[in-house]
Amino acid sequence: MRAAFSKLGMVLIFMILAYFSEAQNSEEWLKSGHKKMAEGNTLGAIKDYTSALKLDLKYAEAYLSRGTAYGEIMAFPEAHTDLNKAILLKPQLADAYFNRGLIHFMAKEYELSLKDINHYTFLVEEDPMAFLTRSILHEKLNHSDSSLSDMKKYVEFEAETPEELKTHCTIKLKLGDTSGALADISKAIQLDPENILLFLGRSNIYLLKNEFTRAIEDLNVYLLEEKNNYTAYLKRGAAYGSLNIFDAAIQDYTSAIAIERKDPKLFFDRGIYYMEKSDFKNAKSDLYQALILDFDDKELLHYNMGVVEMNLGNVAEACQEFNQSGEYNTDFASKYCGR
Repeated sequence: MRAAFSKLGMVLIFMILAYFSEAQNSEEWLKSGHKKMAEGNTLGAIKDYTSALKLDLKYAEAYLSRGTAYGEIMAFPEAHTDLNKAILLKPQLADAYFNRGLIHFMAKEYELSLKDINHYTFLVEEDPMAFLTRSILHEKLNHSDSSLSDMKKYVEFEAETPEELKTHCTIKLKLGDTSGALADISKAIQLDPENILLFLGRSNIYLLKNEFTRAIEDLNVYLLEEKNNYTAYLKRGAAYGSLNIFDAAIQDYTSAIAIERKDPKLFFDRGIYYMEKSDFKNAKSDLYQALILDFDDKELLHYNMGVVEMNLGNVAEACQEFNQSGEYNTDFASKYCGR
């Protein structure tokens, strides 16, 4: 009897050990999958999560992780199935709702996405990313007041990293808080002074505030590293123009045109700066090039072309331009063209 009991006891021990071994291995596969996700090996992570589920078909966290990984590779049906299973097994698994909401968002199913994000915020009340995501969803669904409300809730949370501060800056600009946005991006620059995109972003805020000298300083930093962004030259040129430093403005527009020769606004603006310097020959060349490239405000363009022709002594040509400039031409046309 004792021997038989010992054998039975050994069987039970082996069964218990096997159970705990499987549970441990499921967790190890999950951890391995997480490691591979962090390394950018999404397919390898999916394989590990699947291995975890082979050992434990009721492992909600493994379904959550595999569904999230499927979402990363845009395999939305598989992602949706796994996240549904995770929620079915563990209804309080908040991240499953959030990630399923993101899957719905990427599939442009905004109403379903909003429903999931709302459920997530019910389970997790203090997650700034939830408010940010929901504000975007409300904006997509034209719920303007709700979107603004969630934006305000989002910026109430403290931003610590440069990326968080940059996002806070963007949201505060949407809310009309230019000073707050400037403070956030300035702090981001203090934390990450090597990130030249932050200087470009701050220059845009300085331009909004008409602080042209500071905008130029930030654009100088940006353009030292990135010399092929023609809009940066355009912005710095416009800032110089606002300060009546026309030679520098022309130089920046010339740099922009060397990169992008098909933008009529570049030629129009440079033409105006040449006019400010009374260099009407170069102004004429630029304004005609703007016309060839189909500058959008034709009446304004013809008016300035008329002014250039008048200053070059070409009265007949000037009158032809004024006749195409709508209400812009009243004074000149009446005085010189018999209108």
